[in-house]
Amino acid sequence: NPENFGYWFRAQGASSSLRDGSAAELVAPVELSDKSYETEWVENKSGFGRGEFVTLKTSLGALPVTAIRLALGHGAAPSDFNRPRRLGVIFDKKNQYWIEIPKDPKGEQWVVFPEPVSADCVTLVIDDVYPRSASKAKRGRTAISEITVVTEHDMQPEDAGRLLATRVAEGRGGSDLGRLLGSLGPKAAPALVAGIASS
Repeated sequence: NPENFGYWFRAQGASSSLRDGSAAELVAPVELSDKSYETEWVENKSGFGRGEFVTLKTSLGALPVTAIRLALGHGAAPSDFNRPRRLGVIFDKKNQYWIEIPKDPKGEQWVVFPEPVSADCVTLVIDDVYPRSASKAKRGRTAISEITVVTEHDMQPEDAGRLLATRVAEGRGGSDLGRLLGSLGPKAAPALVAGIASS
């Protein structure tokens, strides 16, 4: 269930967007983090969007990233948009990967890293797509519906609660705190209470 994980990182920026007319109008591509396959980010570059990118960040400092879950293309209009075939994943100068999707993607795609990567920022860059012949009305645009950054903390609410309590005590979290508290749910409450009390 996608509601159970992926709450630490949020989409923060993109190199272009079909929704926004110019670079000055660009806003965070929140569709990538809204848990819905019916909304999407669409690049707005000539060709199929090679080199266009999106960035997801967390305000809680570096976390151990174990996987990325992708919903490629446009869930509500799959024949109108291209879907990435090859993506670059950049955490920092040292940790960079290529993701190769072996066939035209339908549904979720999971990328599991050989070992956790400590990061507070993840950027995905389009390098190649399927089928490069999307609807002419959409001018061959490439779409991504969802990107979920999964960490070691996602599947264990009590552990996540302790981490969040520690970050709160350190003064981190900012405007994300309300969203994170709501996402963690009641299972994290005891660890949050204990952590905040001890701080």
